[in-house]
Amino acid sequence: MVGLLAIGVLAFNTARAAREGLPGDGVIVDVATEDQAIAILNLYQAQADALRELQYPPNGGFDDPARVLRSTQELTAIANRGATTITAALRQARSTRTTEPLVERYIDAGDHQRLIGNLEVVADGATAIEELEALHQALIEGGGESAASRAPATLQQPVPSAAYSYAAWAEALMEHRDGTDSATQAEQARAATVRAWWERVRQLEPGSMAELHFALRALPDTTIAALRDHPVAGPALQRLASTGTSS
Repeated sequence: MVGLLAIGVLAFNTARAAREGLPGDGVIVDVATEDQAIAILNLYQAQADALRELQYPPNGGFDDPARVLRSTQELTAIANRGATTITAALRQARSTRTTEPLVERYIDAGDHQRLIGNLEVVADGATAIEELEALHQALIEGGGESAASRAPATLQQPVPSAAYSYAAWAEALMEHRDGTDSATQAEQARAATVRAWWERVRQLEPGSMAELHFALRALPDTTIAALRDHPVAGPALQRLASTGTSS
């Protein structure tokens, strides 16, 4: 995403330099203000793209419990990649020289870091589900002795955010391993864990949308108009317009 931003800025600056030499072109766009607009729109786009990939994959949603259990490695990778991309976009946005207080307010909003943290928790949760599912298959459904032999060490590992469903699933597996028939409890806890994980994913959204809306409204109309054909800012503006939050 950062590479795309750099390429986009270079291409747009080249086009702008050519445009400024045209006769009759009296539109003046402040470069610092334009850079701010590109940076905040890139930050929004990074968040929206990461959440779309996680919540709405091409072949259907991950709200199917069986699919979550089958795709934990993919889900972990998507969440981690999203956190990394958003972190880079946030760093880029904060490196710009802000001249508009509302733009600075959006960039400094705590929601961005909270989203990054939530994506990291989601990634950790998917990894925990992967480990517990491997043990569930071995202990409950007879998936293999090798996984069952690792159960004592693995089940003592802390679970994400001390979530009740993870702990209940692990406890049921431990009891089953020790000779108590806890298959039903393990099945119920597994289903609850997947539901809780997906519910957390479903609630994620780009950070500080109200602040972004006000920041864009605070920028000159000429700046927004000049960015509608920008390779990075343009698609973000179109996406905002389609969601009813355009400037």
